[in-house]
Amino acid sequence: MKTIITCSILIFNIFCILAQNCVLSYEAERQIAFAKREMQNVKTDADYLKVIKEWEKAYELAYDCPEIVYNLALLYHECGNKFSSRFSKIVYNEKALQFYRLYISLAILAHNVEDVKQKISNIEYELNKLDDDKFWWELAADEILIIGGKEKMPDYFVFGSANPRNNLPPWIYSASINYIRIRDGVRSIGNYAFAAALNLASVTIPNSVTSIGDNAFAMCKNLRSITIPNSVTSIGTLAFLGCTSLTSVTLPNSVTSIGNMTFYDCTSLRSVNIPSSVIYIGREAFSNCTSLSNIINYSTIPQIIDKNTFNKVNKKRCTLRVPAGSLSAYRSAKHWKKFKIEAISGN
Repeated sequence: MKTIITCSILIFNIFCILAQNCVLSYEAERQIAFAKREMQNVKTDADYLKVIKEWEKAYELAYDCPEIVYNLALLYHECGNKFSSRFSKIVYNEKALQFYRLYISLAILAHNVEDVKQKISNIEYELNKLDDDKFWWELAADEILIIGGKEKMPDYFVFGSANPRNNLPPWIYSASINYIRIRDGVRSIGNYAFAAALNLASVTIPNSVTSIGDNAFAMCKNLRSITIPNSVTSIGTLAFLGCTSLTSVTLPNSVTSIGNMTFYDCTSLRSVNIPSSVIYIGREAFSNCTSLSNIINYSTIPQIIDKNTFNKVNKKRCTLRVPAGSLSAYRSAKHWKKFKIEAISGN
């Protein structure tokens, strides 16, 4: 009897899941019907993009409908194979992967799940082939810069008349770039790589990157946030100089050194997390960070800093949180002792 009840509950739960995925609003059903009609008239590249937009509208109305998700995956995959530029192949195939995986999670009982898994495997193989060992870059029309390869990014020069003009970043005159995607395999971000990209708002850095070069993001005044992966061990001098929209920074446990003037003049920076791995903080690293009000430093031993490391930071109003067992060490450490020092909560 217990087994029958358990099976009945299981069947009922499956029915509920399927019913939830199939119940669509009238508006969603109309949009799906329209998207299907549009798919029958695809002839040109522009037609593909138009149909994708129609299915995306359907997805906004019913994001958990397997039929919508599957058709979007198919269309993105088709565009990834059809369009010739490496950028398009990467972007559309990665979107296809995203929707194929979502489809599997929504329709695990569907008959073609194994077929979808094979498609995912094929796409991953094709994406791996697109990443040559040699460094490469491509700029999309929609203000996105994509960078790939399996070697270190070259070092460049931007500021100063003495620097050779033939060593400028090749994308330097693309002032409209607002998003940069660095693909897995790139091992470093070069000096001055994205300096003065005034419209840059967001960056994706993969776990293959181990260092961020000098002036790499200097004067990126619209950069609001950045996630630094656990693979990065060093951040160069002036790396984020003048990033006046940057509000918070969390450094990973892999970082051992913060260069001179790394976050100089980041006037909107309010909070910084410094991991226990950091043993060196350079001169004026956080100078002129006038909004800085919260620092969490996980190092049990206070790093040696000079009087200008936090120049123009209001230390009486800035709270420095440190390990509980290190309170006395920080309260007696030169320059650190000027902050409002508290124990890290729960430490």
